[in-house]
Amino acid sequence: MTRQRSLLLACVALGACLATSLPVANVTGVLAATPNVEQLEIVSQPFNILTSVNARFVLNTTLSVASDERNFLEVALHRRVASRASFQLIVNGDAEPGVIDTLKFTLGKVPRDALGRLAPVVPIDTLTKSPAALLMKFDGIYPITLRIVDFQTKTVLASVLTFLNRRDATIPSPVIPVATFVRLSAPPSLLSDGTIALTDTTRQAISQFTLFLSNTTSPLTISVQPELIAALARSTVPSDVEMFMSLLDQLRTRSIIAGTFAPTDPSALAASRLSAEFIKQLRFGERILHSYLPDVTVERTTWVSDKYLDSDGVSLLRRAGITTIILLGGGQQDVSAKKGPFYVSRPQGSENIGIAVISADQQASIDLDSTSISGPMLAYRVAAGIIVQRDDLVATGVSPSAIRLLLSNWAGTLPNGSVLDIATRALATAPGIDLTDASSHPAVDATFPAMRFGKKSPATLAVEASTVNAARAELIGFGSMLDKTSPLLDTWEALLGLGMSPTATTPKAYLNTLRAQLRATKRSITITTPEKITLSSRDGIIRLQLRNDSTQPLTIFLRLSSPKLMLTKPFRQVVLKEKSTTDIAIPAKTRTNGSFSIVVRTTTPTGNLEVAPLLTITTRVNTIAGLGQLVSITLLLVLIAWWWSNRRSARRQAAGQTRVAH
Repeated sequence: MTRQRSLLLACVALGACLATSLPVANVTGVLAATPNVEQLEIVSQPFNILTSVNARFVLNTTLSVASDERNFLEVALHRRVASRASFQLIVNGDAEPGVIDTLKFTLGKVPRDALGRLAPVVPIDTLTKSPAALLMKFDGIYPITLRIVDFQTKTVLASVLTFLNRRDATIPSPVIPVATFVRLSAPPSLLSDGTIALTDTTRQAISQFTLFLSNTTSPLTISVQPELIAALARSTVPSDVEMFMSLLDQLRTRSIIAGTFAPTDPSALAASRLSAEFIKQLRFGERILHSYLPDVTVERTTWVSDKYLDSDGVSLLRRAGITTIILLGGGQQDVSAKKGPFYVSRPQGSENIGIAVISADQQASIDLDSTSISGPMLAYRVAAGIIVQRDDLVATGVSPSAIRLLLSNWAGTLPNGSVLDIATRALATAPGIDLTDASSHPAVDATFPAMRFGKKSPATLAVEASTVNAARAELIGFGSMLDKTSPLLDTWEALLGLGMSPTATTPKAYLNTLRAQLRATKRSITITTPEKITLSSRDGIIRLQLRNDSTQPLTIFLRLSSPKLMLTKPFRQVVLKEKSTTDIAIPAKTRTNGSFSIVVRTTTPTGNLEVAPLLTITTRVNTIAGLGQLVSITLLLVLIAWWWSNRRSARRQAAGQTRVAH
């Protein structure tokens, strides 16, 4: 060990300029810049310090203050962070942590990388104090400030605050589960007119999501929007096909959380008495994922909420078979947990025992959406905050199985840049952290802390509810006319789903398109049968002609009724070929002459919705078989008798004339 320390110090002596301990003042926060002090930007840095090491930082050198090689680079090591609360004060610039060690280098002797950026090597010793290295002896998160100081005035010209995680891997420590959640979501690609259009912004989001998955080998909690998957899978653009295959390759080795076809608000649907619609859309979303991602494991018992979730919404999720609820930042409104958001909880109420609730770290969610600092700096700040929270929880002595830390931005989408990627990789190699999938959890029971949800969501779909219900009834009815494999069925279900989705800018337009397409299907059926038919025999045939002007076969249900005619199979289901007229022969019997009415109803196979207007056919029977033959024979006999009588009379008259002549 002594030899290793000697080698380390020798390297420091070669790579460092003058290294002395100096007092440090005016330490600035990451987000709060001190006046007249420019912000340095960290391009890369180490994070987990497990043993003595030469820590290499890379700093952006676009600042003019870095061009004067006479200026100094000072590195100040601060006291370990005591708690998550103090950590937040430090990063907000509301507290100045005490300095425990410093090093100073002239810029002229600080190494540069291939792009000319400052790349200082900062020696860190984890064993004993050395004038040529910073001492980080104990476990914890250490703030560290790197700043450029004017060589003449000794004033701070530029500064940056970041964090290092010192851990002794040889000392056993409780392992806390941490999950990184990421969602692939975008505005609807299915437009309100029923066409699909992937935007360049959506394509970029898919590409970044796929890249993130390829760069992250640790477990992740993943949700993908079924609507987006369907649009990408159905695209015929070559680049989209390639993008879909790349995404599929990344998802094959992971599991994904199912969801409704388009994002929905279960609380709003429950309040609008559309609970059945939520469950239908949830099953539809699952089917879409299974259809287009056949090799991917779909977790169907987990729900991710990024919107207000009330007790009625929780009840709806329970009825839908959900056993795990993940609350993102937006889903934690008006929610109170008995022990806090970092513990696995259960919704309040004996009926909800068995449902696990896992909450995202709200501060991390806010930080991940920050745009005021660069990616790496933000990533290490987020990772440090999670580890400080982990240390706070371990200090309470709670069982690790009762804890779940969840890393996600507010909406669960992938933040810009590589922030989540860097933060996840930093946590993956941190001792005491176990990256896991939040959708897999221990069984919860009454011993887990209860979580109270709000009683009434401010969101509602009351205005759209009547239209949704009417559209659903029409979809069931007119949809039953199509073959079960028709792609139109999925399109109609998708339009209905988007008509209830908060992501649609004009939900009503989707419902209007759906109802227009359903009614167009109805109007494609016409009956061309004459309204008057004449039968000339006891056993007649009623012939109906139905025209299908659509581009696909349609099935209809015929109901014929007549008070006096006996009809064979008056109720029948008929398949009408596309773009053609179908003749339907219905045998009929009667025993009397006269005019009879036949009522023809044409409806959908399911739902009994009218397809064509009610038709009344007047049937006239002129002759009846049997009676006509009898009348004909009688007339013939009368004619024969008349002829015979006339003949006999003529003979008698002829005979009388002959006798008189003699």
